[in-house]
Amino acid sequence: MENGFNIEEPPAFNPDRLSLSASKEKIKNLQDGEVLFLSHSMAVVCESGQKILFDPAPEGILVKNKKTSQSLDLYPLSEADAMSTNPDNKTGKLPTILKILKPVQRIITGVPRIEEKFSIFITDDGQPANVEAIAQALAPEITALSVSHLDPDHFNLEFLDESIRANPQLKILVPLGFKRVMANYYRIPGVDSPQDKRPPFPEKLMEHLKTLSPLPYHSHEKGISDFYHLNLHQTQLGNCQITSYETPHLTKEYNQAILVQKEATAPGILYIPDAALSPEILLLVQKLVSENKISKICISLAKFQPDPIYDLFSPEKSKQLRDTQEEHLSHSAYIVAALTAVSGDIPIFDTHQGSFFRSARDERYLEYRLPTTTDESNTAPWKTQFQQFINQLIHKPEFQQLPVITRDKDRLELGKGPAGTSTRKAFSQEIQHYLQEHRIPKSILNIIHMPGPNEVIPAN
Repeated sequence: MENGFNIEEPPAFNPDRLSLSASKEKIKNLQDGEVLFLSHSMAVVCESGQKILFDPAPEGILVKNKKTSQSLDLYPLSEADAMSTNPDNKTGKLPTILKILKPVQRIITGVPRIEEKFSIFITDDGQPANVEAIAQALAPEITALSVSHLDPDHFNLEFLDESIRANPQLKILVPLGFKRVMANYYRIPGVDSPQDKRPPFPEKLMEHLKTLSPLPYHSHEKGISDFYHLNLHQTQLGNCQITSYETPHLTKEYNQAILVQKEATAPGILYIPDAALSPEILLLVQKLVSENKISKICISLAKFQPDPIYDLFSPEKSKQLRDTQEEHLSHSAYIVAALTAVSGDIPIFDTHQGSFFRSARDERYLEYRLPTTTDESNTAPWKTQFQQFINQLIHKPEFQQLPVITRDKDRLELGKGPAGTSTRKAFSQEIQHYLQEHRIPKSILNIIHMPGPNEVIPAN
């Protein structure tokens, strides 16, 4: 037992299945300042009458026990399937790493596995909705789609393409490097040779793309906007201002956080996609809070629940691996505790942590990954001391100007170099060690919330 949880008994798997008509109605009725959390990292933010759907990935691959048909897990599409606009060309096969691990999983667990296509949305008669139907239902109700990065659990090209057909006025916000990744699968008009054997990228979709150049991690870095005095990190949707910030996460090309504001001087909603525990994110939030630019934070996190990694390691070993390997490179759990030191009393809403649509959203699971205490006698001094610790840590010279880990082609080697990753790990470990020695009073975590599927987060 640990913090009241039996880590040898992971929670039962129960994938989200959302009513498509109910989701459509909730988007239609969404008011300024509200957020509709759908599932995983999919959410709709409403501001100034503009409704922005973040990280649409409506389909995946459901893995079942071949003998009992019991659901075991839900994984994202393969990269090739996520990049395909034609459902007939999708293989429905697991991503490469999972195909490799499948026979090992069978040996370790003794459970034969089968896969089937999965849709997060269901029709009124209980049938899985295909991507075209989902786009036809949701796209007319939104103003824009935003893609933070190009991992298959955050991005689906068929959905983008079908959404443009369903709503020709739709805008699609994509991160820097988007077209470069697409060029691996499609011929890009005006860029590649017309004799190229790859299919052409959908012309209508290309016309609706708005590429943002995220503000770089560090002030010493020069972005495109600095050289040409352009604001390529920002765009307008009516009166609504959208600002993009580069977010540390080991992925393809850039990963962007988005701040949605009613106007430049008004507090807005900060959407942070998959985020590693990094000084950059804490500095960003600290800065935006000091400028009164944030009203709430929605952030994609690591798993909190006891859960064996790919069913290959025990929950206890899986937790150790996540703490030592995942925290500083990809998905962090400790980041929400660290954010309480720089965000004041701004509410924080956690998404993604169920991992690929797994329904394991229970705020009690915070206590599994994060060391907590029921002793509230020193809560105020604990909070002050933790704020001081975090503020000193993020301004330490050794944690300034770290190599980026965003997988931009020109900076890949630098970002993956041992000096950069080891220093990032040291930063993450300092926070973890501090919290293990100074356990978090449970009341500190009261500003952290885990919304359920199809749940509306109110404006205030």
